[in-house]
Amino acid sequence: MYKYAGSFPVDMMAEKNWQDAFARSALNRVEISTAATPEKEVCSKLVRELTAMKNDGTFEAASLHLPYGPFDEINPSALDESLRKSTVAHFSEYIRRFEALAIPLVTIHCSGEPNESDPAGRRKRIDQMRRSCEEFMPLLDELDMTLNLELLPRSCIGNIPEELIAMSENFPENRIGIILDVNHGMNRGKEIPAWIKMCGTRLRALHISDYDNVDECHWQVGEGMLDWEAIIDEIKVAKQDLTVIIEVKHPAIPGHRTYKIDPAYSILNIERNCMKLEYAGEMQNLLDKIRMQNFQSK
Repeated sequence: MYKYAGSFPVDMMAEKNWQDAFARSALNRVEISTAATPEKEVCSKLVRELTAMKNDGTFEAASLHLPYGPFDEINPSALDESLRKSTVAHFSEYIRRFEALAIPLVTIHCSGEPNESDPAGRRKRIDQMRRSCEEFMPLLDELDMTLNLELLPRSCIGNIPEELIAMSENFPENRIGIILDVNHGMNRGKEIPAWIKMCGTRLRALHISDYDNVDECHWQVGEGMLDWEAIIDEIKVAKQDLTVIIEVKHPAIPGHRTYKIDPAYSILNIERNCMKLEYAGEMQNLLDKIRMQNFQSK
């Protein structure tokens, strides 16, 4: 079984007009995301507001995305033990900020970049990440959470499923899982459906967006080169529960305009991406039909 969620940044969710628009929408599941760590006061206020929405039945926190920058301050696979341990402590404190929302999943980036390309160097960082996972275990047990290691691009640790499996194996699947960001496959985008299968029941969630099969773009579903029909087919046959998180670029008004976009459009955009993924097969059939009826044969 799988359920959809949308990824929204803390600063957007903190705005009352977003909260009002979200409460009116059909969408109710969210991954709370941020690049840099927000101030504690911002998080405290947001948790109070989201708790009220949760109690009203208009909001569910499906996942919490941990901060992932700056790289020289946050790195759970750092070879420098002091940096690695301080990262675990920082993340643990950040997770505690959202404890009242009873969030079941946490997304983590296993490194910044650049990193070594040689197997021996990468293995050292994989071992460091496993140490961090071990140190997270008491907190994960206490809060009944799953920490999901994300598929990352370029030289990041965890840039192929084999590394994600190596970092998570032998831990309980309900504590250390995997989240595949399908837009991070670099030039191996065609392998994403096979990677979903390779991760097996360790896979707990996916980040959904499209790209050019070169480097991450976070485009809308259908704007890039991914085989969405094959991806949704693998999601539908998965034996475990999956959280399918739409993580696309939010619509933006051109810079020369002075007003902000209505947050209702960002929410509607998430819903449309859910639709395009869910009905990818039917949409491909319609495209093939249009090709046959309207495009000139070469």
